[in-house]
Amino acid sequence: MRDYNVYFVDADGTLFDFEKAESEALSGLFLSHHYPYDDTVLMNYREINHDLWRRFDSGEIAKDDLLPKRFFLLSQRLGLSSDASEMNREYLYRLGQGAYLLEGALEFCREVSARGKKLYIVTNGVSSTQRMRLMKSPLLPYLSEVFISEEIGTQKPAIAFFEAVFSAIPETDKSQMLIVGDSLTADIAGGRNAGIDSCWYNPASLANSGPIRPTMEIRHLSELL
Repeated sequence: MRDYNVYFVDADGTLFDFEKAESEALSGLFLSHHYPYDDTVLMNYREINHDLWRRFDSGEIAKDDLLPKRFFLLSQRLGLSSDASEMNREYLYRLGQGAYLLEGALEFCREVSARGKKLYIVTNGVSSTQRMRLMKSPLLPYLSEVFISEEIGTQKPAIAFFEAVFSAIPETDKSQMLIVGDSLTADIAGGRNAGIDSCWYNPASLANSGPIRPTMEIRHLSELL
C-alpha cells in the first residue's frame, strides 16, 4: 500500500460511534420531556430522518427546514404535542455531548500524527454539533484542521467541498492523499470526484455491488497503519 502523507478522515461512522450518540440523544430528549420512549421511537426517527436527508440531497428541501421538520413529523406520527424547533435544538445539543469513539479511532489518529502525516477531518453535518463532539474527544491534538459541510456551504461528495478543502491546506500532491470513510456515496464517491485515492471503512463487511469502487477496503482502522 502506498505511504500516504495526507489523510482526510470522515467523522461519523468512521471515528465516532454516531449511532450510539444518536440513540442516547434521542432517548434523553424524550425522557426529559416525559414522553414514552422505546426502540420504536428510534426506528421511526431514523426512518423520517433518512428520508428527509435524501430529499435534502436531491434539492427538495433546505437544511433549515429539514432539521425541525423531522421532529414535527415524528411528533405527528407518535401523536405527541411538541415544539419541533425546540425539540431539534435540544436534540442537537445532546447529540454534541456524545463523543463516543469507535474502536481503534484514537490509536489511529495518534499514530498517523506521530508518523508526521497530516490528518484532516472532512465531515457532513451541523457545525455546532460536530465541533462540540470534537472538543469533548481526545482527538484534537492529532488533527491539522477540521472541515465541516455546513461551514463550507456544500457537502461531500460534491467537488466544491473538496476544492474548498484543497484551497485551505498547504499540500498539493493529490497522489499523496487518501480519504477514509464508511460511506460509499459521500466519502468514496467524494474521493473519486476529487481525484484522490479512497479507503472504504467497512467493519460490517457489507457487500458492494454498485458502481462506486474504493481504491482499498478495510475492516479496522489499524489495517491502515
